[in-house]
Amino acid sequence: MINRTTDVRLGLAFFGGCGANNAKLVVDALDPQVHPHIRILVANTDGNQLEHHFAGGNSERWPKDRFQLEQLGFELTKGMGAGGNPEVGKRATEESLEKLRAFLEDLDSLILTGGLGGGSATGALPVMAEQALKQKLPTLAIITMPLAAEGGRRMLRAKAARDRLVRLVPTITVYNENLPEKNVRMSAAWRKVNESCLEPMLRVLREIIQSVGEVINTDLADWTAVLRQGNYVLFGYSEAKSGDKEPDEVASELLHNPFQDQKIITQAEVLLLWFHGPWLVDEIEGVISSIKTEMRTSVRNGTSDEIEVHCGVHEGTDDEKWVGLIAVAPESPALEAQPAEEVAEVPVPTGPVLVHTAPINFRCDGQMVTAKVSEETAKRWRQITSLSYPNPADYEDVCADIKRESGMLPDPNTNWRSSRVVGA
Repeated sequence: MINRTTDVRLGLAFFGGCGANNAKLVVDALDPQVHPHIRILVANTDGNQLEHHFAGGNSERWPKDRFQLEQLGFELTKGMGAGGNPEVGKRATEESLEKLRAFLEDLDSLILTGGLGGGSATGALPVMAEQALKQKLPTLAIITMPLAAEGGRRMLRAKAARDRLVRLVPTITVYNENLPEKNVRMSAAWRKVNESCLEPMLRVLREIIQSVGEVINTDLADWTAVLRQGNYVLFGYSEAKSGDKEPDEVASELLHNPFQDQKIITQAEVLLLWFHGPWLVDEIEGVISSIKTEMRTSVRNGTSDEIEVHCGVHEGTDDEKWVGLIAVAPESPALEAQPAEEVAEVPVPTGPVLVHTAPINFRCDGQMVTAKVSEETAKRWRQITSLSYPNPADYEDVCADIKRESGMLPDPNTNWRSSRVVGA
């Protein structure tokens, strides 16, 4: 009797605003009936964005046990974003870690994705990568770097987070700055980026871990073995109708994804290739041979080792003909040549994170002071101090909120009508 392997469960975990945008594209594109192996998590500090993207629509097609929305760190952020502060994203993720651990426990492999440079994903992804390592879960991170126009500090934060992440798990870095055409709407631009990597990657992984190659097979064991070989990853994808492309053309498309670090191939020591469709033997050999000519020969102890190739072929029953490539390197010359500058950690307030603030004046220890508090607290302060006979309990409550948000406590019973919201 032959024991069949159980169905492999692949987790897709999207973090932050950019991650949620990508998640919406994936949720809209994938049919849960066709992808029974996929479990989706979308996590962000910004509750409004989660609700905007996933209230109704195509997300309702997904069974609840395979689609999870997680608002990170509500006690810390009160449902707002991280304000561009990675430390807030980190702490918010740690606050919600118990639920995130539970999501990971149900998986056999994980893809983490998010855009770096802001607060939520920049702080969250390293935390999740560490947790995946603790749970011995084969993990790949797919991250996007910001546009140059978004500013130098944002880029520095992104580089610092990328370097932390790539020390933990295999990582594909996607450079938004390499958009070939920028005279398009943002939604169209991000769809183009998604189509360059995540969408075809899911197609390839679905076959690697779910299908059986008729002639040569690869599965989760190959995927896991490849990921162990290094943390710098290049992904390539090429579609080829029968006879319309030469093997060297296919290889060139696989190796020259414009959104990724193409120099990784010069350091790669292991390849995973999956061919779908009616590929001929000489075509497959030609593609692999063309790829190898751009790879350096690894030298260990003075001897040359062959590049390791994991290859699967699934002829299928449809008219499609495509190939996916995953190349893994222990180091990347492009990233090492330009190490990320250190970015000072931004201190996190001990109270809730205030993204939208308003300044107020009040007396503290007998002196008139100005402090920034949340717009909601400022509004309550204005309402209460405008009353001739305010409720003492209401006054004490708003003073406690001001103390928690600003670190300063208004003097008792001396602020009636003498305080106002600046600019009100």
